[in-house]
Amino acid sequence: MRVECIHPQELDASLAKQWRALQTASARYASPYFHPRFAQLVGVQRPDARVIVIEDGGRAVGFWGLHKRPDGFARPLGQPLADENGPVLHPEVEIDLAAALRAAGIGAAAFTGAPEPPPALAGFVSETGESARVDLSAGGVATLEALRGAHGTHFKNMRRKERKAVEALGPVTFVAHRADAGTLAQLFAWKRTQFARTGLYDVFAPAWTRALIEALGTETDPMFCGMLTTLHLGDTLAAAEFSLRSGGHLHSWITAYDPEHSLYSPGHLMQMRMIEGADATGLHVIDLGVGAGHYKRFYANAGAVLGRGVVNAASMSGALHHWRSRLWRAAETAAPGDAFGRLRRRTDIIVSAEQSFGGRVQGLMQAVIAAGGKASVPDAAG
Repeated sequence: MRVECIHPQELDASLAKQWRALQTASARYASPYFHPRFAQLVGVQRPDARVIVIEDGGRAVGFWGLHKRPDGFARPLGQPLADENGPVLHPEVEIDLAAALRAAGIGAAAFTGAPEPPPALAGFVSETGESARVDLSAGGVATLEALRGAHGTHFKNMRRKERKAVEALGPVTFVAHRADAGTLAQLFAWKRTQFARTGLYDVFAPAWTRALIEALGTETDPMFCGMLTTLHLGDTLAAAEFSLRSGGHLHSWITAYDPEHSLYSPGHLMQMRMIEGADATGLHVIDLGVGAGHYKRFYANAGAVLGRGVVNAASMSGALHHWRSRLWRAAETAAPGDAFGRLRRRTDIIVSAEQSFGGRVQGLMQAVIAAGGKASVPDAAG
């Protein structure tokens, strides 16, 4: 096998086409995070972005987007914004990922959201979680009716809140996609205020994260684009969500609402309309992501296993990462509660997001303080 390690901007039309063919060959890679265009747009913002290209017999059989650090350790491409990540591999070719990393000059590489990990990756999985999904194969209207039948009390409360919202503010208006910079700026403002209020690390503090989302919002191909969804109560913008789409697969990403209208649960009202209108938008799956969000149980009717771990290339940098990980785990086991666990997760996010030394130091100092309190850590953009 032949292995190359290139910057995403070096992906020519031929390589992008081969990557796209591998992505569409397996349902596990349906997420827009595995689309080659995502890698290219991250590469515009991050000089440390890399793509490992694995070839066999003159054809590409694997692509893996990463951020290569100076110490030889690599993190998932787009992290902490990329909820799903890992290598995109040919389903019928046996691939030695550790050998591929060594050939690429990488000592170890992390993956934090590999869906239904394939055999080449399964042996490196240390933790698993489940991503909540809305399966829309029955159609949007029928899916929403089934959810109403399963969670009658919740949806009855939502109908009551909607009536009150209409009485107080005016009709509910839902728009599946609105290309509007002002609305996106408001979404950022709401989300950053939420981070500050709850003591969470602000993933939008680094300029590159905001610039990436703004660039994604200008993509117009439904095979890969950003979608800015809005919900107005009367003339007031009450909630907004920025999602990432690849064909019929939508990944719900950044959601926030106007706190002044929390009484009416505008986020829920928006989610209901997104499901109900799925046929018109051509959606087959809405991925709600992992972690927090008790609301997901009312809307998810399916799920997918996501694997987390590190592929170690048996190098010096890989060995150093292995021992660092063991020290973290030992501290987590010895300490009461989940203080060290929160600190580790928050550290991962900060080190991934902050490119400058000063930014990392400041973020890590805040993380140490937060880990001793009740603050928690969001999964990706929260």
